[in-house]
Amino acid sequence: MGDLDVRVDRLESIEAIRDITARYPILLDARDLDGLVQLFIEDVKASPTSERGRGPLRAHYERLCRGWGYTVHQLYQLAIDFETPDKAMGHAYCKAEHEIDGKFVVAMLRYLDRYERRDGHWYFRWRQTPMWYVTEVRDGPVGEPRISWPNQPAVPAQLPDAFESYRRFYDLPTG
Repeated sequence: MGDLDVRVDRLESIEAIRDITARYPILLDARDLDGLVQLFIEDVKASPTSERGRGPLRAHYERLCRGWGYTVHQLYQLAIDFETPDKAMGHAYCKAEHEIDGKFVVAMLRYLDRYERRDGHWYFRWRQTPMWYVTEVRDGPVGEPRISWPNQPAVPAQLPDAFESYRRFYDLPTG
């Protein structure tokens, strides 16, 4: 490859990695676990003691999500460092908000990612989530209604119930 081809490949790779990194919280918050695990390599290992594959990874996320109500994951900075043209590592900051057992919990974490390109597509090889903090927020937006602007009546929230995959995950009625 010529210098221009190498540079274009690097830019396309950066955008592909940014795309899967951006899709991850969208799919997680929507509980689209089938879509979520497709962002990972086929032989991913969910934990040191788990079997390899997307099936065990999906089961891992299923266990996590069953312990949560709705979630909102907000990504911030993303830095990508290439090891080879087909392997990279990344660092992304994330503020995560979770409804857990009638409480509103906020967490600040940093994703430590490994990315790998296979058959022309970029995937997560693995993600680690070291955390700065996890804490309950008093009087957080838990239960219904969750939209409460000052001097206006409270109303139900549209999200996450608008996600068909979320309703299916929790076996909620449609519409």
